[in-house]
Amino acid sequence: MGKFNVLWIDDQPEKCKREQIRLKKSIEDHGLIANIKIINKVRKDQLLQEGHQSNIELTSREYDLLIIDYKLSGDLLGGEVISEVRTKYNIYTDIIFYSSAKTELIQSVKKSFDEPSSLSYLDDVYIVPLGDEFNEKIDRIINKIVESWYNAHSIRGVILSKASYFETLVSDIIRLYYKEMEDELKLELSKKGENIVKSTLGRWSTLKKKKDAIIHVLDHPQTFNWAVRNVMFNSLIDKGIVALPDDVYEKINDIFNLRNDFAHNVVKIENGLCVLYKDGNKISYNTEKIMEIRNDITAIEKALKNIIGEI
Repeated sequence: MGKFNVLWIDDQPEKCKREQIRLKKSIEDHGLIANIKIINKVRKDQLLQEGHQSNIELTSREYDLLIIDYKLSGDLLGGEVISEVRTKYNIYTDIIFYSSAKTELIQSVKKSFDEPSSLSYLDDVYIVPLGDEFNEKIDRIINKIVESWYNAHSIRGVILSKASYFETLVSDIIRLYYKEMEDELKLELSKKGENIVKSTLGRWSTLKKKKDAIIHVLDHPQTFNWAVRNVMFNSLIDKGIVALPDDVYEKINDIFNLRNDFAHNVVKIENGLCVLYKDGNKISYNTEKIMEIRNDITAIEKALKNIIGEI
């Protein structure tokens, strides 16, 4: 069971004990351990000062949710804290922004965020009064974050398993159609194969002597991998023997590129995002991007099955 980390900033946290209890229950209802840290000694010169312990906590990127009182002590407003984490540190963790006085909260927020520049850091900032509305919002936001986690955690496995399945479907399609252009496929393989499979230590030379080279390729998915099958599949498409909807062939190659990326590089979950570390760079996949990948996978599977089903 994993942890759900929350940073709660309020100089009078005792006034929202009921909400804290509800938050803990909501997290545990999702099968997670509630790790709730409260900063209650709130000073502007500390919270916004780089290197101070309060600022280190605020900008640590370890928290899955930030909960911030609008009206903090002294001259510090919650809006300044939001601006700090969004614009200075580029942290886009979800934030619940609240006050015990609903009317005052609405008026203050409107006044503070009237400037167009504020729109750049209001994404995933939820403004609610304490009470039942706050509790309902807590439940919805935690559910959204956990769903995003599961998407991020599962997308690697989905890509790897579906790419393997697509390779099987493409092999089946080649088996069904290769006789229509067998000599041309052999020529394509002879031109490109030696470079594609040069790492197979002489197996290509053996392949060229086979009576039915195409079937030999299809029967050896590890030795003659997707790159070789793709040569044949692309030839069938170019000749019009196999038809795919617009962009599906491009999507297929995108998925196989993703398979290589996710299989051979470090993948982590950071700020609720799936992050791929490749060639010294970080590539983030948010929920929208993950859903786009899932939609592409669905379109590919439908198109490949349709080809097989037409026979």
